[in-house]
Amino acid sequence: MQEFRYVYEYSFNDIQDRYFARDAVLLDIETTGFKASYQICYEIGLAKRISDNSYEITLFFADSKEDEINILQALVNYLKDINTIITFNGLSFDLPFLVERFEKNGISFSFDNFDKTDLFVEAKSASNLLNLPRYNQTTIERFLGILREDTMNGGELIPVFKEYSKDHDEEKLKLLTLHNHDDVKGMLPLLNIMAYVELKNDSVSVTDFELEADTALLVEAALSSNYPFDIRIKNDYFYAIINGSTLRVSFPLIDGSFKCYYPNYKNYVYLVDEHTVVPKALSTTMNKASYIKATKDNCYTKIDPDTLTKEWLSQYIRRLLSC
Repeated sequence: MQEFRYVYEYSFNDIQDRYFARDAVLLDIETTGFKASYQICYEIGLAKRISDNSYEITLFFADSKEDEINILQALVNYLKDINTIITFNGLSFDLPFLVERFEKNGISFSFDNFDKTDLFVEAKSASNLLNLPRYNQTTIERFLGILREDTMNGGELIPVFKEYSKDHDEEKLKLLTLHNHDDVKGMLPLLNIMAYVELKNDSVSVTDFELEADTALLVEAALSSNYPFDIRIKNDYFYAIINGSTLRVSFPLIDGSFKCYYPNYKNYVYLVDEHTVVPKALSTTMNKASYIKATKDNCYTKIDPDTLTKEWLSQYIRRLLSC
């Protein structure tokens, strides 16, 4: 087994401070495949906070298949003072894979008593705000402006490890450790995705709104939380910018009207002639030719902007952020 350690100075923002405490660890593994029943974990990457402005990355690397038991035992020892494990897709892959490899190697260990944060699961829960084409680590890193040196993926490195386990070539070792190192290092700025998750539960209080040439409704609101970096949200319904605790939203107007979209569109039907929606329960007494199933795009009601109030807009924006 080989062990590598890297210490980095870092200025943690409020989001990272909350989630990456002294008793938390970032974890990522590299394996020879997806089937833990007969494939192995050959590398474990970890990062933990060592001061208010620094953290340490540790890599446990198995030089061969027979060396796997040593990196697994090293992980067990490393986690003795840890309460929270942070992963990316770890609930579905990393942790279950490790549990099975513990069993195969006769090591008695469980993750049951740890608090666990899976950044993939958290990002997916905020997909309405992120609006990303995919939710893999590379896509989210690009969205957050995270740059990395490594350009290979885990699958491409499997044959590299198999070759290394035979020839112990130093250049191959550099490739293998760089990928795991960058996956772990990238998870720290990736924690910023939790700002979007927290935003779903934030309170909204509209302070001002105005029409812009009958083409858009501009709204300014106060949030209860103060976000440590600018957040931009763009989808088919609105464009928003968050700076600190200030939210600014632009809603497009259609023919001078404000479109109020409803969540759970499957609970509504769209009235073709009236260009509006009503609850599906009311459609039982209607002519079937007068309505169609509501969709995400047509599940709205047009509202005269002059009738809007700060209180109503606050509730509506709150609903859009949380749905």
